[in-house]
Amino acid sequence: METGLDKILNKIETDCENECTNIITKSEEEVHRIIDDAVSAAEKKKKTAIEKTNKECENMLMIAVKNFEMERRNAILQAKSDYISGVIKEALNYVNNLPINEYFDIIKKLIINSAQNGVGKLHFSKKDYDRIPNDFLTEVNIALHSEEKRVVLSEETYKIDDGFIIEYHNIDINCTFDSLLSTSVDEIKEKVYIELFL
Repeated sequence: METGLDKILNKIETDCENECTNIITKSEEEVHRIIDDAVSAAEKKKKTAIEKTNKECENMLMIAVKNFEMERRNAILQAKSDYISGVIKEALNYVNNLPINEYFDIIKKLIINSAQNGVGKLHFSKKDYDRIPNDFLTEVNIALHSEEKRVVLSEETYKIDDGFIIEYHNIDINCTFDSLLSTSVDEIKEKVYIELFL
């Protein structure tokens, strides 16, 4: 027969079991909630990391495309510039290899355009000095149409490739083809560019 003490002990045991069951249930629920929160946070971090990585990849790709386009544009410009320089060099070679009369016709025009008031001494390279046509100076001076402008031929040759130098007292006017090209190279390149590429 169950005594009052046994009833009390059984009640305590039942209450304890119920309380333990409640604690375990609540603990399991809390663990599940913590796990769910952790998974949710991890998913958010994963999504954020993927978005960040995708953005970085897009930016890197955009930079790579821009760099490629810039390098391609620079390579094209360099190729065109090299080609233009080659055309100018070929033109210079062409002029230097013209028949003597045609070559000195060009020289005559340059002298007429470059002559100043006074008597200018013409200095040529040894090569050109030795092949100056007869009556060249007479023709140049007639073409100058001026009593104030006259040129004479200096026997002193200069170490130049082509063209000439006019000496006026202490002033030299450099009319070598290299000098003439260097002073107007941008204008010449622009004209060649227009002819070749536009």
